[in-house]
Amino acid sequence: QFENVECRIGDSARRCICPFGHSVIGTNNSSSALISIGTAFAGCEDTNECSISNPCGPFASCSTPSLGYRQCTCQKGYFIPEDNYRFAEMSIMGTTPWDSQNDCGLPDNCDPELSGDERKNGCGEVKYDNQLPECSSVLNGRECTCPVGYYIPGRGQAG
Repeated sequence: QFENVECRIGDSARRCICPFGHSVIGTNNSSSALISIGTAFAGCEDTNECSISNPCGPFASCSTPSLGYRQCTCQKGYFIPEDNYRFAEMSIMGTTPWDSQNDCGLPDNCDPELSGDERKNGCGEVKYDNQLPECSSVLNGRECTCPVGYYIPGRGQAG
């Protein structure tokens, strides 16, 4: 509990600093504390990196797989925007505040580069009166909507 704690003594107080991944007991995840001379040092404890406010943003869960880090895992179908929505997990050191730019989101399933669909807009190249079907990203896929009065060949007419 007190191993590798560094305390610097000043005129009327001392600053004690806990090692990486630990925080001073009773300080809400602070890695250091200013303690009056004559006051006992409470010690250090493993920091719960997931206990901070908004540790992973919306649509994600938080876990602490290793000392000093938290793992943010997106809900099924959601991905972290970094690297073109290829990953659903991200490791973050300590209690670093969450950056909302990393919020889990839906990939643009209509983008041919992301969807792996070489066809224009992810819904095919069949044109209806020179209009392509409209593509919308939805959870785990895309939704194609034909112009009024048309339907996607092989799928029958919508009711």
